[in-house]
Amino acid sequence: MAENAAKADDKEAATPQDAATWLSEIEAAQRDMQPYFQRCDRIRKLYRYENNRSTQKRRYQIFWANVETMKPTVYAKVPKAVVESRFRTGDPVARIASTLLERTIQFQLDLNDYDRTFKQMRDDYLLYARGVPRLRYEPEFDEAKVEEGLDDAAVTGREVDSEAPDTNQVLKFENVHCDYVQLEDLIHPKARTWEELPWLAFRAFLTKEEWNKRFPDYKGTVPFDTSGLDANDGKSKDSAIDKATVYEIWDKTNQRVLWVAKGCAEILEDSAPYLKFTGFFPSPRPAYGTLTNDSLEPIPDIAYYQDQVDEINELTARIGSLTDALKLVGFYPSGPQGEGSPEVEKAMRPGFENKMIAVKSWAAFAEGGKGGAPIIWLPVDHVAKIISECVQLRKQLIDDVFQVTGISDIMRGDTDPDETMGAQKLKSQYSSSRTKDRRNEISRVARDVVRMVGELVSEQFQISTMMEIASVPLPSKQDVMMAAQQAQLQYQQAMLQYRQVQAQAQQAGQPAPPPPPQPQPPNLGPTQEDVQAFLRNGITRRFRIDIETDSTIAADEVAEQASRTAFVKAVTEFVVAWGPILQQTPSLAPLAGQMLLFAVRAYPVARELESVIEQAMEQIQQMASQPKPPPQPSPDEQIKLQTAQIKGQAEQTKAQTEVFATRVKAQAETQKAALDANAAQQQHAMDMQKMTMEHANDVHSMNQEMQLIEEKAIARQAIQGMGIGQPQRPI
Repeated sequence: MAENAAKADDKEAATPQDAATWLSEIEAAQRDMQPYFQRCDRIRKLYRYENNRSTQKRRYQIFWANVETMKPTVYAKVPKAVVESRFRTGDPVARIASTLLERTIQFQLDLNDYDRTFKQMRDDYLLYARGVPRLRYEPEFDEAKVEEGLDDAAVTGREVDSEAPDTNQVLKFENVHCDYVQLEDLIHPKARTWEELPWLAFRAFLTKEEWNKRFPDYKGTVPFDTSGLDANDGKSKDSAIDKATVYEIWDKTNQRVLWVAKGCAEILEDSAPYLKFTGFFPSPRPAYGTLTNDSLEPIPDIAYYQDQVDEINELTARIGSLTDALKLVGFYPSGPQGEGSPEVEKAMRPGFENKMIAVKSWAAFAEGGKGGAPIIWLPVDHVAKIISECVQLRKQLIDDVFQVTGISDIMRGDTDPDETMGAQKLKSQYSSSRTKDRRNEISRVARDVVRMVGELVSEQFQISTMMEIASVPLPSKQDVMMAAQQAQLQYQQAMLQYRQVQAQAQQAGQPAPPPPPQPQPPNLGPTQEDVQAFLRNGITRRFRIDIETDSTIAADEVAEQASRTAFVKAVTEFVVAWGPILQQTPSLAPLAGQMLLFAVRAYPVARELESVIEQAMEQIQQMASQPKPPPQPSPDEQIKLQTAQIKGQAEQTKAQTEVFATRVKAQAETQKAALDANAAQQQHAMDMQKMTMEHANDVHSMNQEMQLIEEKAIARQAIQGMGIGQPQRPI
């Protein structure tokens, strides 16, 4: 524990904690890189042809020519993003996420002019052996006014401060910019490799307006004493061109991002990284030229042929001086013996032609020149010989430079017409191998930039922005739920109709139809939430998708055509050879598919067709897994088979007719029996009704008779009570 605490204390002590210490570290790093920057300054003047202004000596611009020759060789076009599933497992979420990511990255490359940044990085790489880009995320917002009476939380979807202004920022669009970093604006301490760097600083120059916008809460004094071009340009502090020197420090050790300014005693800002990258820094490993394994100070290419360039320039200056001496000069006698010589001088004057000259003392003139003019010419043939030898020596030095740099005559378009095609191809291959590392380094930086753009897009972009850019509509979870509810509602309606039909069938004594099938959950594909969660998960994203780039160099049209022709020929021969084999042995379809893809991936031009070939091979494998159809019969067998089919159809038709007649007869008998039963039921009902009526009449008659008897009895009793009609008893 004590050792760990000691290590932690050492780590904190090694990391600057205040602005003064950070500025001291930055100045120390700049001093360490000063020899490299001074060398780069000389290279810049040589490339811009600025040294001749003071020396007034002629120079042979072989360095400029070499750089201009190498520019389109190492980088000629902006790369295209290629995002695909790493293992091609058929995962729909990974497939949709790859499509969204690829189209969004490519749109950012085209929209934000990455080509310009890559070319600036390429120029620094060829001149100074180091080219640096960096990534920057920039969202665009609109001011959305909130109407009175509306709840801010309902408008923005989040809680807001009651004292906040009446406007809210609404995300309008999102961009990822790739900025070019000037040579001296990238600052880092000494290190053996890029991975060992503890921190990285980017220098920037802010005007007063930019400073107030970026650091509005800073109340201290800020020295605005540089224009961003020179350390001391003599401008006053009130000048609009005066700027403050600001350093953005990415502290990898403590995982922090700090802002300090030259002349300010306080750290302007200290926070966690506002952008998340796999390598922490917002810049990929720069495009480095010649490096050793113990230093990050690159060696520019011209350092290895600077001696030859100096000799070539000296010979060029010497050839120029000798050329000035290469002129027509004659000597003639003066004085009394040179009578007539002034006429010779007159004849040699520029612009004197088509004229006659009168010569005094003609005899002396002719005698002095022995039949010609009395002139002795300057022996310039020696000068011409020296110039020729200097030109030959310079040519040899130029060839030495081309040998050192690996720039062949094929690349320069300067070939020998007597050479064979084999010799020219050999030269082309040799030059390609010599410049391959340079091309690969630029391609590596371009790939790293594209991958970092993919990280920013995955981590920062809203899924709605990506869908808008890629023109790929995706359902949300709410859409899936609504579709499921709609399907369930339709099923319930279908069940209600089924119950009605079932009841009608039961009443009619007929069998009920089968019920409607249970609805399956609607398959609308991956949802917006699924894709966004996949992209936000950095570990899963790196495991399941791969981000690459295509070539960044200009393609040779002849080589491209030859490669495409060879590819088509190879695929055609493969299909012709394996077609019969797959027909006889369908189980070999997976092997054939993998062999074809193995051959196709060797052709870079086939990248666009690789996915199509994979789909075709999957379809072939599915067809091979299906049962094999029976063999086709011969024509005679087909006739017999058709005859048998016709006979069978006729017998089947006859049987169906008999069955239909039997069914009709049975249905008629059933209907007759049903009618008889119905008639019997009706007769029985009528008999029962008649019996019921007769019984009711009998009961009514009996009731009337009983009522009459009772009435008579009552009347008799009444008479007897009155003594009427009773016999007299004897006395």
